[in-house]
Amino acid sequence: MVPDIDECIHGTHNCNTTFATCENTDGSFRCIYNDGFTENGYTCRDIDECKEGIQCNVPNNSVCKNTDGSFRCICPPGHKINMSECQG
Repeated sequence: MVPDIDECIHGTHNCNTTFATCENTDGSFRCIYNDGFTENGYTCRDIDECKEGIQCNVPNNSVCKNTDGSFRCICPPGHKINMSECQG
């Protein structure tokens, strides 16, 4: 029986360690992606929560803006968030 080589310890994996953690498996490895990211082969792809239909919870016309690994709600030009709602 051939012993398993831990690609995570030996650095022979190709997980993007900024956005994922390497997990050794029997004969291989897998990438465990941080919240807000998903698998794209052995690389990471940011989940665009805004395109996935996330609704902003800031009243008065806030708009969803995707960020790396997350999203934020922004108010229309000339407005700012005040007391959890967009006010002009």
